[in-house]
Amino acid sequence: MVTGDSTLPEAYPASFAQQRLWFVEQLVPGTPQHNVARCYRVQDGTVDVEALRQAITAVVARHESLRTSFGSADGAPVQIVVPAAEPTVEVIDTEDVRRALHAFECEPFDLSRPPLVRVTLIRGTEGSVLAFVLHHLVADGWSMGVLVTEISEFYRAALDGTVPGLDQPPLQYVDFTIWQRAQAESADAARQLRAYADELAGVPHLLELPYDRPRPAVPSFVGAVHRFDIPAETVSALERLAQRSGATLYMAMLAAWFLVLSRWSGASDLLVGTPVAGRTRSETEELIGFFANTLVLRGDLTGDPRAEELLERVRDRCIAAFSRQDVPFERLVEELAPERSLGHNPLVQVMFGWQNTPAGRLELPGTRLVAEDLETATAQVDLTVNLTPATDGRLTGEIFYSTELFEARTAHRLAEHLRTAAAELARDPGRRVSEIDILGPAERADLLRLGAGREPAGPPEPLPQRIRRYVRTHPHRVAVTDADGSWSYRELLQHADAVAAALLRLGAGRGDHVAVCLPRSRFMVSTLLGVWTAGAAYVPLDPGYPQARLAFMAEDSGSRLLLTTKELADTLPFADWTGPGPGAAVVFVEDLSPSGSASPDLPPARPEDLAYTMYTSGSTGQPKGVLIEHRGLANQIDSFADALGLSEGDRMLALTSMSFDPAWLELFLPLVVGGVVVVTGSDTARDPERLHAVLCDQEVTIAQATPTTWRLYCDHADTPPPQLRQVLTGGEELSTALAGRLLRLGVRVHNVYGPTETTIWATRAEITDPATVSIGRPIDRTRVFVVDSAGGLAPIGAVGELWIAGAGVARGFTDSSATAAGRVATGPDGTRAYRTGDLARWNPDGTLRFLGRADHQVKIRGNRIELDEIDAVLRSHPGIGDSLTAVRTDASGERLLVTAVVPDPADAPPGDLTREAREWARGRLPDHMVPRRVLTLSSLPRTPSGKSDRQAVARLAEPDTVAGGHAPPADGLQRDLHDVWCDVLGVPSVSVAENIFDLGATSLTTVRVKQELSRRYGIDVPLTDFFAYPSIAALAVRAGATGGPPARSPAAQRRSMQETAARRRGARTGGRP
Repeated sequence: MVTGDSTLPEAYPASFAQQRLWFVEQLVPGTPQHNVARCYRVQDGTVDVEALRQAITAVVARHESLRTSFGSADGAPVQIVVPAAEPTVEVIDTEDVRRALHAFECEPFDLSRPPLVRVTLIRGTEGSVLAFVLHHLVADGWSMGVLVTEISEFYRAALDGTVPGLDQPPLQYVDFTIWQRAQAESADAARQLRAYADELAGVPHLLELPYDRPRPAVPSFVGAVHRFDIPAETVSALERLAQRSGATLYMAMLAAWFLVLSRWSGASDLLVGTPVAGRTRSETEELIGFFANTLVLRGDLTGDPRAEELLERVRDRCIAAFSRQDVPFERLVEELAPERSLGHNPLVQVMFGWQNTPAGRLELPGTRLVAEDLETATAQVDLTVNLTPATDGRLTGEIFYSTELFEARTAHRLAEHLRTAAAELARDPGRRVSEIDILGPAERADLLRLGAGREPAGPPEPLPQRIRRYVRTHPHRVAVTDADGSWSYRELLQHADAVAAALLRLGAGRGDHVAVCLPRSRFMVSTLLGVWTAGAAYVPLDPGYPQARLAFMAEDSGSRLLLTTKELADTLPFADWTGPGPGAAVVFVEDLSPSGSASPDLPPARPEDLAYTMYTSGSTGQPKGVLIEHRGLANQIDSFADALGLSEGDRMLALTSMSFDPAWLELFLPLVVGGVVVVTGSDTARDPERLHAVLCDQEVTIAQATPTTWRLYCDHADTPPPQLRQVLTGGEELSTALAGRLLRLGVRVHNVYGPTETTIWATRAEITDPATVSIGRPIDRTRVFVVDSAGGLAPIGAVGELWIAGAGVARGFTDSSATAAGRVATGPDGTRAYRTGDLARWNPDGTLRFLGRADHQVKIRGNRIELDEIDAVLRSHPGIGDSLTAVRTDASGERLLVTAVVPDPADAPPGDLTREAREWARGRLPDHMVPRRVLTLSSLPRTPSGKSDRQAVARLAEPDTVAGGHAPPADGLQRDLHDVWCDVLGVPSVSVAENIFDLGATSLTTVRVKQELSRRYGIDVPLTDFFAYPSIAALAVRAGATGGPPARSPAAQRRSMQETAARRRGARTGGRP
């Protein structure tokens, strides 16, 4: 049944390209994204409006496509050709020509009312503009050239009173449509389609670029354009390279584009679309119609090919693709069956165009017309690059970009990278693509400046002498306090000197390691300071660690001396300490009484001396020792003392275990400014009430803890501590929800980041807006680099590995294999840098965004996925306190994403958080990154070392019903939806939990289902909901209504309509278009 004007006799199936565009029109109606426009400035003369009207009327009469409207049959579009359609020429007199032109370009068409062409003459005080707009359903870029050429002929004839010498078109667009549909059923077309699909097998169907904004659930197609050029000398060099490789300039520029996209996305195998005219037969060249097709080209940069080899790969792929240009893009999409999403185009989200289409000339006697660029731009895909050969040897370029995803400066950078890549590709084609730098010298310098912290004059002074100097001027000020009392600065130094004296008597000296295993008390501070006074470095041993681990750490570090307490000696095997060599001894710190005598007369610590060795988890199963020098620790303390503005009045809480290096910030930062260290017990971090009491009773002004601890605290704290002014949070990712809760305490919030290997924290961000959480910028004497997979600096916004250089980088490791494994490398600035294994990107505002571990990167169905990115999105939900995503494999072998979320008690929604989490993810992530299952837990599972346990999340996930057994309808509404889907898909039954697109549903079948639901049950389901809730069970919850009794509708037979149309026109065309 035709749902347009069924009284009109000429109704035909739409072409495959029309079918896709028509669906988008149903999805986002009333927008101008498919308007094809061209305008001309009237330089001299006057346009004869009546002659122009006669000319456009003659062109409309000549081309059936311009007399076509669109209806639907059984959910599919049909073309309805009317015998006559009268176009109009609108004349607008205005003072604001530009505004009137914009309104004309953007006015949407009513697809049910032909002709789908408009002409206007806009007259203003500064001149006139003549503009034409066609709807893309009936025309393409080539058609515009045909239109203006024929208007010129008919305009001249109208003025002269003659008949133009134009032959009648040998066929019409609907003839092509019928031929195309018939061809699609042929055996040859099936072979081409299979070969085409095989060529693209295994390549991800979504190209993830560094967007400036989150991808909307449904795009508006609003865009903008950035114009640039490729210099003539680069073009000439590329032409020579292409000629040597048997390629074309088009292929060489496409290779450069692939290189740029690979660097921006991190992908080495990717897909790009390119438009082709689709007029492979001469009979179609003078027709107005939508013949254009999209070819899908594969960019294969795997194996790090040489530039010339990349060009050869591109050449071969292009030749193969262009031989299949009669295969409709829409058929290829059906064959490859990518995951459907309203947020992006299927298969290709980036286009590469080469403008060699005949533009046609508009020549109206008595006038001089000059074509002008239109300012209005739409974005059919995320990015489109169009290149046009210029007469002076240059290539002029345009980048059309979605303004919902990208800012103008990003498009500008992209153009600069393409210009540089093209030049570098031609300059030395023998280089590996990883050796080609797409950054220009200015941008490279900008990135190096962006990643550089302040460089104060001179090296940082080691902490021991700084603390001693303060003791001399303020000996009686309180330095450290715990549950049993407090010490002044003089008393602290006396206890430290007692430790140093004991160590010196036992032969300790510069460069030696001394193991320290202590309970939490004032003695931690004095003992560590005493080790330094003796010239040695400490090795902290956590008494809560397994005995075997402690023994390994002591032996691996070469610690023959151990500082501990008698209490711990009774519970751990320290009484029989023999150490790793002769002269091993255990020293009990409580036996060391300060004598009051002068401090040992020893040389002061040097910046390059070892301060401590910290053990962290190692990939070999044994912990690795990280050697940290005094310069790194002193720089850390200096930087934070200055950035936080600390003074003698500050009291800092020492909460962190000695097994984690942030403890040293807590123990020593207050001492360099004359403040107080408040040492609290090991259970305080796990007891929010106890933590609150300590913060209040001890009048703490600054505190540091992990997000886990702060989240627990915020869950229980009714009122903020009165003296607390600043909090530091690090060690885990800070969610926007927690950032907001901390800010509501009325304190300054600092988000800090850094691995042990670069000395505590390497970057800091003061958070003022929860929506813009970042890890900030590097601290003093520190440099950070975001490095791409090729080892070069990643552009702003692109994801890369975070490298850190500067004063804080560790001297090395106790196990040299850690260095040999490549964790220490030469940075982009030529200095020694540590490769963190963490992923990050530069935000447009010059701050760093942490994206998780590189080893948390997984691939599912060919798509690269960062698990931490999913968690970051879910943590941005105001009702979710924490999130952890894992991958589990179901019984069929399919890898599925599963996520555990922890509600935020302060903001948790009253309904189903599991459903809320999935909806939140759907609105912000591509479909393949939306977890199949979400679990709500009271807390995240953790490993014995306190790290998040992804494997436990995978184990907790129940068998997934999507991949598991059949789930029948549970209620009346699900039954109604189930019956309609089965009828439309032609299957007896489906699982209500299964993704309907996995069962073969397409965009057009959703239209049919929508119509049937409305006809049978009066249920109106927006088209967008079929994609947002792609299972019957989810759609039923969304629809929230009950239908009437099912009634079967007569099936519309599209094939018979094709056959009827073919019979009616076959005699005229001879079976060919």
